[in-house]
Amino acid sequence: MSALTTLADLILLLVASGSAIWAYRSKQTEKPHSVLLGAWSLSALFLALAVIAAWLPQGSADLETLKRLGINLGIYAGMPMLATAVYALGKRLFWSAAGWGRLLLGFFALFELNRQLGYGEEYTNVLGAASVIGVLSGALFLGLTQARILSAAAAVCVAAALAFSGSSALPVMAYPMAATLLAAIGIALLTSAVRLEISQLNQPSQ
Repeated sequence: MSALTTLADLILLLVASGSAIWAYRSKQTEKPHSVLLGAWSLSALFLALAVIAAWLPQGSADLETLKRLGINLGIYAGMPMLATAVYALGKRLFWSAAGWGRLLLGFFALFELNRQLGYGEEYTNVLGAASVIGVLSGALFLGLTQARILSAAAAVCVAAALAFSGSSALPVMAYPMAATLLAAIGIALLTSAVRLEISQLNQPSQ
């Protein structure tokens, strides 16, 4: 792993961690979108853990399992959950914690089902495309024009990251540095869009 690739990974780690911390600190129990922010925080944390897991060295079977588990959390739970959160925010679908938990379990179940059936790569491609579409769809319903623009730009960055990485929702393949930087930019833009939209919801007039 080159120094530039490591730097790109570190940028993605910082962006994902910062997004998770912001969402966690922004939760307000009396607000209808507090659970959504909790789901966002957990999803961004999954992405950060995936970056850390990718840094784990080759070693024992237990270490390899831990590494794969961490990466899978980012690919098959983190990014699709963020995309779902953007769509839910745009449509003002403020689900309960139990609802978000069932969605997360559903993503885990779909991953395992497709893995067992031998469609792991196809499922990864479909999930990545669905995540981009989810962000674009959610962007259409956001109340602020700036938030819509930022979300659309984030979707473009994530789509480009997927193209550079080959077939993974986290950049670990063909052009890791470019894909990682694009993913980091996409998450930063998406977080900014959600932050603006949440600020509007928190206004007294809402």
